[in-house]
Amino acid sequence: MDIRKMMLPEGWYPHNPHHAELQIDNWKRNIQPLNKKIVSGIGPHAGWFFSGKQAFQLVSSIPKETQLLIIAGGHLNRGLKNRILNFANFETPFGSLKLDKEASNALCSDFTSDYDSDNTVEIYLPLIKYIFPHIKILPVRLTPETSAVQWGVACQNYCRNHNISAFFLGSTDLSHYGNRFGYTEFGDDLQSRRIVKSYDQQFLDSLCVMNTDLSLEIVESHHTACSAGAALGACGFAQSAGIEGGEIIEQRYSYDLIPDDSNEFVGYGTVAYS
Repeated sequence: MDIRKMMLPEGWYPHNPHHAELQIDNWKRNIQPLNKKIVSGIGPHAGWFFSGKQAFQLVSSIPKETQLLIIAGGHLNRGLKNRILNFANFETPFGSLKLDKEASNALCSDFTSDYDSDNTVEIYLPLIKYIFPHIKILPVRLTPETSAVQWGVACQNYCRNHNISAFFLGSTDLSHYGNRFGYTEFGDDLQSRRIVKSYDQQFLDSLCVMNTDLSLEIVESHHTACSAGAALGACGFAQSAGIEGGEIIEQRYSYDLIPDDSNEFVGYGTVAYS
């Protein structure tokens, strides 16, 4: 298929370019890019209202000389095949992004094609197009397994061998807690927020020290990420570039934006590798 249309409903992000730019302009006035050269990062993928600020800060911190942006989402279970959003072009409010076909052929030959209306990649595409209008992308969805780390390493090796300046963006939210998500292990009082946040913190800390085996253990035991494979890929990409650790930039929750007595919430974390 030639072009992937915008599939998420308007509530996720504005489809109108003027409305989308108004939101981005507001973030630009209030958010500074990170004051460091980052080679990969991990960011959230809720709608722009909930985590767009964090997503924007991460994308705006990507080095301006970047030629290829590898963006990995998830929402896949262990044992499934990795997926590639197999379109030549990707519609955004600001025009279309192009697939890097050469990178796709080299790195995704065993991936299955993905045509779902999943949010983990799409939520970032307008931000990427706005900030990097001419960049090529490699959009994939990774399963939460050690192979995601290895794929991140393979991406770094490919880019190094072909003299391509690239960035790997891993897209995942943190814990989804409450009846709506089928995760109520710690009850429905406010103490559950503290417990869940501590496990999310452990997951982010494990990514920062690049202990991806521990990251997977925490996810499997405590449901701390919906798209852990994407985070593992970003970590592998950074590790192969010689990076020795990451930094948590922000960790916040949906209840920080909308007070919710029902105690159903989602976590959003940002990690940068430099």
